[in-house]
This record gives sequence, C-alpha cells and structure tokens, in this order.
Amino acid sequence: MDSTVGPASFLGGTISAGFGTWIGRRSMERKGHEYGLGTRVGHIMKWAFVAYHADGSVQLAYARYAGIVGNNFLSNTWRDQSEADSTMLWSA
Repeated sequence: MDSTVGPASFLGGTISAGFGTWIGRRSMERKGHEYGLGTRVGHIMKWAFVAYHADGSVQLAYARYAGIVGNNFLSNTWRDQSEADSTMLWSA
C-alpha cells in the first residue's frame, strides 16, 4: 500500500506534475504558455476542488469527492485483507 499511498508517492506525483506544468507539457492543463507558472499552478489548485454547477456557478466538486471515496471503498473488495482497511488511509 505504501507504493500507491503515502508521502513518497505524493512527493513523486507532485514533482512529476510540477515539472510537466513548468515545461508546459501537461495535456489536461487548460492554460497555456502565455500564462506564468504561478497562474497555471493556481488554476490547477482551484479546479482540483471546484467545478461548474448546472447553473454556471462555481461550487465545490461534491460529485468528484463522492466518486473518489466510493472508488476507494469499492476497490477494497478485491484487495488483500491487510490492505482493505480504511484506517490505512490515515497512517503514514
């Protein structure tokens, strides 16, 4: 479980995403080279937590959060019992 969740995995993903953003090679990023690094990182941070609502307003992305949590608990059905424990989400 440490290979997919934990400080090392988080740090590796952060460095990889940060480097990709810095050189402008992230395919999912919507702001291009004409914007500075700070603007692009701010955009990523904002849209990781919010989404457009049906009326066009920006609100917390509740469906995204529910999907992530649901996926994590559902994946426990095929994991080994030693890994299928919600308390492992909070341990380092």
